[in-house]
Amino acid sequence: MELATQPNAALGALDPGRIQKTIDTVAETFALKKRVSPTDVYAPGFLPN
Repeated sequence: MELATQPNAALGALDPGRIQKTIDTVAETFALKKRVSPTDVYAPGFLPN
């Protein structure tokens, strides 16, 4: 099995900028009343070192 990984990034690491773009797209598409931030939906503290 191969995993999608990024060079120099821990397994499961996400780019906050890309997360924000996804949040913005979902918020606009579904007319969300309250915007969320990347820290509301992703907690990098659970990643292994």
